Amino acid sequence: MSTCLAEVLFGHIDRDNGGIQFNNRISIYENSVTRLVFEKRASIDGALGSIEAIWIPNPEYLIESCLLMAAVYGIKSPAVEELANKYLPQKEKNLDINLCKVSDINLLEMFEASKKVFCPTEWTYASSHSCRWKFLFALFHNSSLEMQIQNVLNYDMDIEVTKSIFSRNYSEWTRSISTWGEL
Repeated sequence: MSTCLAEVLFGHIDRDNGGIQFNNRISIYENSVTRLVFEKRASIDGALGSIEAIWIPNPEYLIESCLLMAAVYGIKSPAVEELANKYLPQKEKNLDINLCKVSDINLLEMFEASKKVFCPTEWTYASSHSCRWKFLFALFHNSSLEMQIQNVLNYDMDIEVTKSIFSRNYSEWTRSISTWGEL
């Protein structure tokens, strides 16, 4: 059974306070089969949130797959959507799209296209508030994303990464409490 070991929140940066105005998130479930679950957040006007897509990422490209998913479903970049429709099997159903079945050359083409959507080529003071993207990667203990998180530096966007520093868990197998890290 898979469990959630990371969350990716993304939206526009709040330039005054450094926060994030997020509308979407990607939950990363790991252990049996890794899955990326794209969720649209409920809106203030009462529209319900919903699961938009579930992907099985290529384990070599976890970060890139998250950012590709964000470009397709969150940012809805026409250029990236066109490539996704061309290369992703079962794209029209949006469930269990297996990126492992996509050739590396096609994946890399989609990843390169997704890099271009996160930041306009020219900045003005007025556009910086509404256009600048921010991603928050919340990595739980033992998340596979920890080994690839440095790949976010290849993207031109604001980034915040949080990692677990402490964990206390009861194990039904050993009937004991294990503690990791410190507060």
